[in-house]
Amino acid sequence: MPRPLIVYVTPRPPYPPTSGAVIRQFQLLRAYNRVGRVHLVTLGSDDDRSAARPLEGHCEGIHIISTQTAAAEAIRHAHRVRRIAGWVRGYRPGAVKWSYSAELERVLEDLAGDADVVHVARLAMTCHTERLVRRRRKPRMVLDLDDVESSAKFRELRYGPREQLAHRLFGYYDLARLWAYEATMVRRFDRVFVCSERDRRRFGLSNVVVVPNGAHVPPVPPERRTDGLTLLFCGQLSYGPNADAVRFLVTSVFPEIRQALPDTRLLIVGRGPAPDIMALHDGKSIVVANDVPSVTDYYAAATIAVVPLRFGGGTRLKILEAWAHGVPVVSTTVGCEGLDGLDGQHLMVADRSRDFASRCVALLRSPELRDRIAREGRRLVAERYRWEDIGTRAVAEVALSLPGYADADQVDHVQSTAAGSNDGERH
Repeated sequence: MPRPLIVYVTPRPPYPPTSGAVIRQFQLLRAYNRVGRVHLVTLGSDDDRSAARPLEGHCEGIHIISTQTAAAEAIRHAHRVRRIAGWVRGYRPGAVKWSYSAELERVLEDLAGDADVVHVARLAMTCHTERLVRRRRKPRMVLDLDDVESSAKFRELRYGPREQLAHRLFGYYDLARLWAYEATMVRRFDRVFVCSERDRRRFGLSNVVVVPNGAHVPPVPPERRTDGLTLLFCGQLSYGPNADAVRFLVTSVFPEIRQALPDTRLLIVGRGPAPDIMALHDGKSIVVANDVPSVTDYYAAATIAVVPLRFGGGTRLKILEAWAHGVPVVSTTVGCEGLDGLDGQHLMVADRSRDFASRCVALLRSPELRDRIAREGRRLVAERYRWEDIGTRAVAEVALSLPGYADADQVDHVQSTAAGSNDGERH
């Protein structure tokens, strides 16, 4: 049975897996590698090239296109008026324009001539496939939308920080371009992965299928060493919705909790915090930990994990990771949407600051309630959100169209191969 050639396109090398999008990209790449020959095509710097060396064991070829392209230099040094005019006109939304590389498009088209599958991570990278998807004879085209970007952008404009009127007007103009571009590209790809049933219904197309986010779930819950009064927020702090969530947590929620339980402390863990978030660190009631090598010790110390997101998209790996570590979760509706967890059974859900604080206090005061919520959350993630099963599902979604995988028995073989034997790995 031939091993298919899979071209895997990402905005940055999917390693090290330290943020939600990169973790997902890395896990799906590993699943493809178990059944085919993977060529990674991505944008990156010299530092990215060094950091991505561990991917060599998962790829037949790695093609890292420098972000310092001639086109990028031209944009950077162009006259301001011309740059603004170029940004405004055209059908591509801003995020897509900034992601385009003529060199990456050339490499992709060269590889696509022999490829069986082209997998594109994130909408912004589809600009390199616009000519490819129009061809009559083309590889199987797969788009992974772990975040429905039009929805996330709308929420950011509606609920995010207020900007000047001109910026907001342009934001809505760019949102219209984003919505139209997203709708067009979703129709042109053979398969589109989304993270939740809610996102699948939003598109309402037969080529859109659910491939959720996941977590590694150890057979035995990790050891807990909590003092019973520690909150944990864990996430990429350079991501706008996460930064907003931290500010909302510290200014509107945490003081309410401290009023009821004065010894409560907050751990804020993640990469790329802004200066105002780093300034929250006092080493006692609030600890900000930037770019830690592992979050395991922080989950061990956490009494509850908090996810007070007010806007954003996709599904939250931070909730799945907390469940896998046996840590109970309090989240906003936005923070947990797209997951199958039920309020009061798998996690606690509240949106207003006072209600969110009240839910946290209830868990902090009741070890029995914490244990029950944590146990049910861990059961749910083990049953429905294991990366091993999700990678298998992703490969099976494209297997029937691959050479040599034409019937159900062969797809079963693909699934068993994709599942691999990686229980116990941690990334």
